[in-house]
Amino acid sequence: MGSFFYDILLFLLTACTCFGEFGGALQIDRALAILFLPLLFLVIREKGCGYVRNIVVIFSLFYLFCIVSVAWTPDLTEAVKELFYYPVHFALFLEIIAFARYARNPQKSIVSGWLVAVLLCSVVAAWEMMTGNHLSVAKEQADEYNTGAAVLEHFTASVTFGNYNSFVTFLCYSMPWLFWILMKKEKSFWSMSMTVVAIVSAFLFTLLNASRGGLISQLVMFFIVLVSSPMTKLKYLLCAISLLLVGYVLITYGEILTAVMEARLADGGMFDGESRYTIWANALNTFWRSWGLGVGIGGMNEAMGQWADGEITVTHNIFLELLLQYGLVFFFVFVLAICKLFRSSLLVSDKRSKVAVLMALLCMPIYGIIDSTYLLKPQLYVLFATIYVFVNSEQIKCHHQVLLKTS
Repeated sequence: MGSFFYDILLFLLTACTCFGEFGGALQIDRALAILFLPLLFLVIREKGCGYVRNIVVIFSLFYLFCIVSVAWTPDLTEAVKELFYYPVHFALFLEIIAFARYARNPQKSIVSGWLVAVLLCSVVAAWEMMTGNHLSVAKEQADEYNTGAAVLEHFTASVTFGNYNSFVTFLCYSMPWLFWILMKKEKSFWSMSMTVVAIVSAFLFTLLNASRGGLISQLVMFFIVLVSSPMTKLKYLLCAISLLLVGYVLITYGEILTAVMEARLADGGMFDGESRYTIWANALNTFWRSWGLGVGIGGMNEAMGQWADGEITVTHNIFLELLLQYGLVFFFVFVLAICKLFRSSLLVSDKRSKVAVLMALLCMPIYGIIDSTYLLKPQLYVLFATIYVFVNSEQIKCHHQVLLKTS
């Protein structure tokens, strides 16, 4: 099979993140990961795929712990379900980093997938905002926000992700790679136009959804781009378009957006009077009762419901979600892996790739507290696979050149 075939696979695995919750348990990205499993097994047996096999060992140890933790998880039904999800998500991650070795231009294929995903989602989001209707997968069909004193009508967009927080999180995942396209010196008018539309749409829908975490994440990314490279006419144009759109949104929807923001700030959070700090305190309290081992796979909701004081039984924090369920050991492994990626990103010679990875990693503590849960969503594994490919692009490129010489 030619290298272009693997470029197509990378594009599909990334672009299909736009389907979100469609398919239920067998979401589109999960289905593709299962479909490409035979090819993954063939690829990782080849010479030069040692880096993939090393990661397989880590995933296997984590999965073994998940199986053992079934012995003490408070929710056996959820545990069994998640035991099926994790291998599929691991396969999704491994397929992207393994296929990147054989692709002609893995970075371009991956970011093209992110770009198409955002553009497709933007079409649906625009329809939601204009009509007030939502797709069947939306968990919140009514666009109302109860402030306690009044009920505000405020249109939101959740697209295929079930709720607007998940959609905003997906947009934050995609932004670094959209900016990677924009930072390219030589690009076609079509590529430039579509990228500008995607970036502006992502920021616009984040603003309309009144997501504070999403806005902060994207503004920090925008700031990183501005300070990391000299201003060009394109950047001035992007700034001008963004300011015009933000001004239009604030003039048109400013009163309702301000009311929603003030209501959220007044009660310290977004969750029926419970602030994120209260939720995190409850999560930590639940964790300490597990003696540092975690409550076990699938046990987050049940454990927080039994041991915590609040009504919210999810952590709204990717780091606490991992810590609460899988304990200190794998929490530190995860943090060390991120630190290693960050350190390696500083050594990347390609400035565009370095800036994109830094945006993704530096903003992770911000967009990592937007959504209710993270570890069971395929988009997260596509994000980490993208980061891995960009950090190790030079080594992967060397492998590809060796393949071309020997073929």
